[in-house]
Amino acid sequence: MSNNLKISSIVTLVSVVALLVYISLSVENDYEINFKSVVVENSLYLDSQEYIKFIRLDNSENFQNLSLTVIKDRIEKHPYINNANISIDDNDKLVIHVFEKEFGALLIGEDFNYIISEGFEVLPKLPFTKNINIPVAVNPKLDNSISEFSSLKKNIDIKTAFKIKEAIKQLNTELSEMLSEIDLRNGKDIMIYFSNFDYPVIIGRDNEISKMVYLKKLWTNLKGSEINEHVDYIDLRFDGQIYLGFSESFLENEGYEI
Repeated sequence: MSNNLKISSIVTLVSVVALLVYISLSVENDYEINFKSVVVENSLYLDSQEYIKFIRLDNSENFQNLSLTVIKDRIEKHPYINNANISIDDNDKLVIHVFEKEFGALLIGEDFNYIISEGFEVLPKLPFTKNINIPVAVNPKLDNSISEFSSLKKNIDIKTAFKIKEAIKQLNTELSEMLSEIDLRNGKDIMIYFSNFDYPVIIGRDNEISKMVYLKKLWTNLKGSEINEHVDYIDLRFDGQIYLGFSESFLENEGYEI
């Protein structure tokens, strides 16, 4: 009985302390703050000044009557931001440390151009966005119209594109960095393109991860090889088999009849 009372008292004490800390932080964040300048840290996709403009602090006349809570709420409304830490340093500088959403792919269709986050959220592609080192996904088969901030987590084509991208990333860093486009072809055979060679890779549908393993092994043999210059396409549609298409001039020079 005595031990139960001790445990109960400890739990109660911890709960009270946690509540007091939460209340004190909440109250502190609601105080009006004074600062002389603003800096945004950890931004990758936009220059810090673009974020500062978004929260309307690019003019010192707007520095008054603000709390940390208000500023945090403003910056976290930005489409690219997951969350942010806000503080005032010893030099009266407002420091905003942002954590941006991770970009997964550029999604391009006939009437839209969006960024898809790694969490499958549809984001607008804003002016002055930089460091977009992600593949383009084109011609996805969509069940309904697409809109900003909607989720594509249940869309089969988008999930397949991300599966291909992630498989290549895990298998071969060089191929991953060269992956430029995934053409989903509105539900037809998928084709992928790489920046360092001109021909497409046809992967069809299903067993995408296995096919990326085949591609990785093939690329290890093809890169740096003279024969790679004559390839017109790689066809991985047939399980366990790889077909190479060659240019007509190459086949003629090798003595094959066209």
